[in-house]
Amino acid sequence: MVARRLILFDVDGVLVERGRLVRPAGAAEGLARLRHQSDAVLSVATVDDKKIALRKLNAIGVDRYLDLEVGAYGPKPAEPSTLVDIARDRASAAYGCEFEVLAVTAGPAADVAWLRQAVDVLIALAPAGDEEPADGLREAGADHVVANLFDVADLVTSVPAN
Repeated sequence: MVARRLILFDVDGVLVERGRLVRPAGAAEGLARLRHQSDAVLSVATVDDKKIALRKLNAIGVDRYLDLEVGAYGPKPAEPSTLVDIARDRASAAYGCEFEVLAVTAGPAADVAWLRQAVDVLIALAPAGDEEPADGLREAGADHVVANLFDVADLVTSVPAN
């Protein structure tokens, strides 16, 4: 039985607006809610180098919500399970339990399909009211499509872990 959830966030597009060092609307509030209303461990799985990712997260003020020591960083591996397994192993060693892994990405459908095979639950971010990208993300393998991290918090806090 899985004891806890490990929620892995992509940095660019999810925690940091793409191409800008700006926190997306609802990001801090969503992370705070997840941190305080669930027992999930929050971290990152990103193709960014660790120093770059930490600099971005610190600059926009969301690093305090994340356990960045259990995150996975570095260039995009051939298999998504590489990043996910690194984070899952680090979290298991740090917290002494097994984890159900949820990933949150704002990537294009190709990234969703790539990541789908490595996680238990895949949540994709898509602009509210824009059904075309949402449908494409669902077709690529997203279990849930939401508009922002506050919606992620609503979803995670309302559905028990497996």
